[in-house]
Amino acid sequence: MITGGSSGIGYAIAERFLAEGAKGIILVGRSKPRLIEAKTRLEQRLSPERSTTISILPGDVSKLSEENSRRDDNDNERKGWLKDLEKEMVRICYFPCIRAIYSTQFLQEKVSILVNAAGLSVSKVLIRTSPADISAMLRTNLEGAIMTSRALLKACLRTAVNRDTSAPRSRCVINISSLLALRGDTGTVTYAASKAGLIGMTRSVAVEAAELLRGKGMVLRSNVIVPGYVDTPFIEGNFSSTC
Repeated sequence: MITGGSSGIGYAIAERFLAEGAKGIILVGRSKPRLIEAKTRLEQRLSPERSTTISILPGDVSKLSEENSRRDDNDNERKGWLKDLEKEMVRICYFPCIRAIYSTQFLQEKVSILVNAAGLSVSKVLIRTSPADISAMLRTNLEGAIMTSRALLKACLRTAVNRDTSAPRSRCVINISSLLALRGDTGTVTYAASKAGLIGMTRSVAVEAAELLRGKGMVLRSNVIVPGYVDTPFIEGNFSSTC
């Protein structure tokens, strides 16, 4: 599952996963048309004999905490697409094999790798950055990653409690940070803060997951990538676009 998977680094990661033989990819993004376009481009790269599925989950990761706050934790009526996200993490995803010989069978796959690549940046000096833009960047870049990681950790615990032997015993979170998390630059205060937060979050998720899953026969690894400047639509216009 790749957030921000319709373009930029997220899309490139999806391409690489396919090249490495991934059996299934879920692209998450706020724009359904862009997700569909990305899905189509990726499917064109598949050979006819590949039994691989590429699915999309439209939604804005910046809204995850907002949707979650609209309900009581004891309320069984889960609202918003956070419910869909968490279900996607734990449910068995059925899809027909492409190979004709298995046309009446189904593969059973669950999310084993989560990539948090969704990002938003508004390039302005801090005194000219609106509170709305500050909130949007923090929620997309940091809170969204926290909520998706939370969903995957819950999936791991639920799998352990249910003793589901079909689920992957080792899962992984990969967070995409930024060079700006390690060095200062004008016009990037909130963006840099959110990306630095990802580094701290990555360390803490690794420690917390190890504690929660100890003795349960399951591992959740947490990693962060700190790329430099990459030629993507994200950096066009001096960090003034979204992906």
